[in-house]
Amino acid sequence: TFQCAFADISECKSRYRVTDTSISDLLKGFFAFYAWEFDWQHEVVSVRLGSRTDLAMSNSFNHEFLKRAGRVDCLQIEDPIECRRNLNFALTAVKSARIKDAIDEADAALQSGAVLPM
Repeated sequence: TFQCAFADISECKSRYRVTDTSISDLLKGFFAFYAWEFDWQHEVVSVRLGSRTDLAMSNSFNHEFLKRAGRVDCLQIEDPIECRRNLNFALTAVKSARIKDAIDEADAALQSGAVLPM
């Protein structure tokens, strides 16, 4: 069976305030978040819930599948339709490490004043 219940849009909107933040600042914040704040080992990216989700606290995830044995610092991505499915199934440990390294490099570059080409 599929779980297709998504977070209520008004509930999500109430968590955030509208600002005049530029696209470049949003991008900089994105890379900073995934480089420094997001816990790759214990959190799950959940588009369905619209919030950070702790892997151990959720009852809806298939923990054995989400937390793949021997995979440290691996990005866990919940399938928003099949909640018990991990969308990182296509990532090898090497590919996951490359993604993490690229995020760290982008964050370092942006924090040092690098700009995106137009």
